[in-house]
Parts: sequence; structure tokens; C-alpha cells
Amino acid sequence: MIIFCASGYCGMLPKTGSIVAGIYMILMTNMYIIFETAHLDRAKECLQSDDDLIIYYYYAALLLAGLSYPICFLLIYSVWNRNTKGMIAYIVWIIFYDLANFTILILIFTTAYNTPLSVHPLEWFGLVCRLLVDCFWLSYIVIYTLMILESRSKGRMSLKIRRLSKHVPEPPKYRLGMSRKIQ
Repeated sequence: MIIFCASGYCGMLPKTGSIVAGIYMILMTNMYIIFETAHLDRAKECLQSDDDLIIYYYYAALLLAGLSYPICFLLIYSVWNRNTKGMIAYIVWIIFYDLANFTILILIFTTAYNTPLSVHPLEWFGLVCRLLVDCFWLSYIVIYTLMILESRSKGRMSLKIRRLSKHVPEPPKYRLGMSRKIQ
């Protein structure tokens, strides 16, 4: 199987891009928690009722963000140790996480229609940008996972391409146990 972009793109190899993807998601989760906490405080002030569904939607978004921390660390650990189960778990999680956040924002938007609270366009813009950037980083993780799976099926331990030495004058078949005739 030929894996496209196995040599990397945008100046990064798939392993490097996968590690950067985990670090990116940790930083993005920090920023997301800060913004969602501010939105939760604003919703509590505007609605004056703790029974409103919008507040619970924000709590659900914060819970999902909190759960993404250990999964990001699992990704970094899995990339470092070439554990495909951890990388596949992250791929599944990030797809679920983005779909859940998109659903939560739609629910907040439809529920806030009859209340004084409104969803800012910046929230939609932030969500769409994060979805696009998550797809970009997800491509590195998928490529690296496929590279590991392919190398295991071939029985190779290293993902690096073997190169011939430029400093050895004769090919290996003459050096490894081949006896020459003495005349």
C-alpha cells in the first residue's frame, strides 16, 4: 500500500506533526475552557435561572474539554512509543469531540432564540476554524498510524528508508561471507 505524504508536508514529518497535533490540542483546550467559562458566566448573569438548559450545555462543553486532556497526553505517549491503539483512540475521540461541540453550539443557538442570551458570531467562527485546523492535524496522525501499521505488516522495525553507504567501495554482497577465489 502506498501512503501519500509519508515524507511529510508543510516541513514536518508525520511523527513530528502528530506530536505537534497533541500539543496544539492541549493549548486549544486551554483556550476553549477560558472562553467557555466566560460564556457560562455570561449565561448565568443573563438568565437568572439555574434550571435553564443553556447552562447545562456549557457544563457539557466544559466536561468534554476536560476529558480531552488525558486523551491528548495519550496521543503524545502513543506517538512516542508507536502505539497504534492510542492513536486510533485519539482519532475517534477528536471526531466525536468536534461533532459534540458542534451539536452543543447548535443546541445553545436554538435554545437561546427565545431568551435575552445570544450566541456571538465569534463562537461560530472559532468552532469552524477549530474544525478545519483539527482536520489538518488529524491528517498527520492518520498518516503516521498507517505508516506504523504498514511497517508492522512488512516486519520492519524502522520507518526510515535504508540508504546505501557512500563511503564503502564495494556492495554488501561481496563483503558478507562471499569467498573470493585465490589464483
